[in-house]
Amino acid sequence: MKVAFGKIKITPKDYIGKPMAGYARKDPCLGKLDDIYAYGVLITSEERELERDQLLLISLDLLKIPISI
Repeated sequence: MKVAFGKIKITPKDYIGKPMAGYARKDPCLGKLDDIYAYGVLITSEERELERDQLLLISLDLLKIPISI
């Protein structure tokens, strides 16, 4: 069994002025405290030489994902 971990910054470059999600959020984004990340864990089982089972878990620091993705 092999396990791999990954992390990538997904903070948009043009976040200033974008609308924010959440309860009673009416004002646009004025700045940031922390970056937004996507995390991944890949678990691979190599029981036989040509066969393998894989499981990929992805976690996003988001409240919603745009349909365009």
